[in-house]
Amino acid sequence: MDLKSRLAGIKRKVLRKIEHAAASRHTRLVSSLSALALRAEEDEELLAKIERRIAAYESEIGSDEPRDLGSILDLIRGESRLTRTAKSRGRGNSGEIARQQFVKAGKERGYSLKQASGVTYQTTMGKVVVLPSATEQRPDRWFLGIADERPDVVVLLCQKEEGALLEFIIPSAMISKVWRDLSRSGGQVKFNVSRTGSDYWLVVPRQGKVRLNDCLGTYGCLKT
Repeated sequence: MDLKSRLAGIKRKVLRKIEHAAASRHTRLVSSLSALALRAEEDEELLAKIERRIAAYESEIGSDEPRDLGSILDLIRGESRLTRTAKSRGRGNSGEIARQQFVKAGKERGYSLKQASGVTYQTTMGKVVVLPSATEQRPDRWFLGIADERPDVVVLLCQKEEGALLEFIIPSAMISKVWRDLSRSGGQVKFNVSRTGSDYWLVVPRQGKVRLNDCLGTYGCLKT
């Protein structure tokens, strides 16, 4: 079986699993599978581009008057730019899917979030909650940013390379301790999350590392 058919088969299986997981309300599994489906779509786009490149190479080889090297390199560069754009778009979609799943999961977890604007939400009691997301662009590292307006709760949605989603719920008390020392750039406050072994850390300039393990999947502050 060729790669194109295998990728198509993988997507069909993933979509079926997403349906079953959604019916069973396994929200984390739905999120992980959705990320996998997005990566499969990206790979399909990349495979199609590679096939076009190969066809162009074969055409050049078979031609009596092949194009100059510059034109071939322009073709490759153009396809590479399209691939990077598609990948960035996929990451953006992945973040939105993660937010939607987190909000929907509130029904079974005991919290309710209503979107105010962008990645900003409110609890039933009026707490301001922001839900930034990031993919694992470097192994065991996530870089997230929010507007420089202090919220009541920050939920860091960190997508792992294999698709699993880590949900760190940072309560107001912890935000108070680190807010002033967090990095800032372009009107945003930056959150630098890293993993060492089984421990997760928020890297805070002038303070060092703040352990996040106790914030992983703790939804209590969202219920009030």
